Amino acid sequence: MNKSITVTIWMFVFLLLPFTSIAETTEERSASVLSSVRESTEETAEVSARRWGLTVNEWQRYEEIMKGEGRYNWKDKDPIMVLGLYAETDAERERYAERLAVQEHALVDRLTKLNFAYLRAFQRLYGDEPLLDLDKFYAFYNMTPPSRNDQIKPGLGSTLGDRFVLFISPDCNGCDASYLNLRRVQEFGTALDIYFVGASDQDIMDWAKTMDIDPDLVKSRSVTLNDDTGMYARYNRPPLPAAFYYSKSTESVHPVNLDTGAVQ
Repeated sequence: MNKSITVTIWMFVFLLLPFTSIAETTEERSASVLSSVRESTEETAEVSARRWGLTVNEWQRYEEIMKGEGRYNWKDKDPIMVLGLYAETDAERERYAERLAVQEHALVDRLTKLNFAYLRAFQRLYGDEPLLDLDKFYAFYNMTPPSRNDQIKPGLGSTLGDRFVLFISPDCNGCDASYLNLRRVQEFGTALDIYFVGASDQDIMDWAKTMDIDPDLVKSRSVTLNDDTGMYARYNRPPLPAAFYYSKSTESVHPVNLDTGAVQ
């Protein structure tokens, strides 16, 4: 073979080798990246599933649902509720419903404990200072406050900052009905402060669960659950249950008929 041809062939092979090596390296790197992404996705799914107490398969089903109509209808719902909504069997639906019940029970428990701690802290730091200074509120919005000579009359509505005050105890007759009656007449902007006489924190939590009090009511302070630390004595210790209506505009207190919820 001609020597120059031989040299040319070897030079061609020599030049081709780096490109072959680069191509192989690129393929290996691509495969490695894809493998890492796949492993990372699997790890993310496993971590997310573990956070909600689900299997990886359940989490992947949740993700598939949220890629479809769930993206528009259920984006603010947690995975357990979404999976319950799309359960394929009664047994599966019951299982997710039970998980939701446990979850909500724990939420109410945490909210109630936080509410107790908050009320104690507020009382310790600020005493009887109102949560909302209505004079500043009216001034900020350039509103005319109602006349302090106006008296509350049943059926005429309430003013922002007014409050029902209900005194009950864990074992009093008619306390549950009294709460329900006041809730029926409670208007927007009016709070319902419940004071438990002779009750422990656990008694109060048990009562709240029995009455199925919405955690959002406690969170928004539309309903407050309080361990009585002297408020009952300030109202002259009436027979339980007892309720009063405090008018912010007139700074006056009125008895409440517990059968009708009417302010007297």
